[in-house]
Amino acid sequence: MATKRPSAVAPISSKRIAWCITGAGHFLKESVNQLLYLSRHRPITLILSSSGEEVLNTYHLAGKLEGMSVLRERLPGARYLGSSLMWTGHFDTVIIAPASANTVAKIRHGIADSLVSNIASQAQKNRLQVIVLPTDLVPVQQTPVPSGKMVTVYATSQDIENAKELSNRKFIKLVKSPTELARVVESL
Repeated sequence: MATKRPSAVAPISSKRIAWCITGAGHFLKESVNQLLYLSRHRPITLILSSSGEEVLNTYHLAGKLEGMSVLRERLPGARYLGSSLMWTGHFDTVIIAPASANTVAKIRHGIADSLVSNIASQAQKNRLQVIVLPTDLVPVQQTPVPSGKMVTVYATSQDIENAKELSNRKFIKLVKSPTELARVVESL
């Protein structure tokens, strides 16, 4: 009888994770680092909005994610496939990090017209945990642009309100910083 050969990096957990990246540069590097860390121990599918794919390229981070299982919004049928995976038991957890103000507003108001907002909607309907790291939780913050230079960004009161409202949702866990995201990721 043949013995099963162990993989080079055996998953610590069998929980399958859908990690969504949207079109936000704020918290992007930290989110990618957490994604890479977690992917060494757990099966992850990277879900890229069209803007998420653009921002990864703009910040020169796309190369770090080569070799991962990826579902891209620009592919025909991606929205249907992404949402159907929430119903078939393919994923146990959805992480949206970083979550742009646009994506957060769509989730808050139940708009499911993009790959990531559709996945968030269907995950909640299927009672899957959705972990969201919004980019706009405070009125003023420093963020790096692709060159590395730090700039000041001013969030609107509507963006802040949308993000905070998500913390009232039953199947959404709102994390407020990359440090908190790291703690939550460790517990998965």
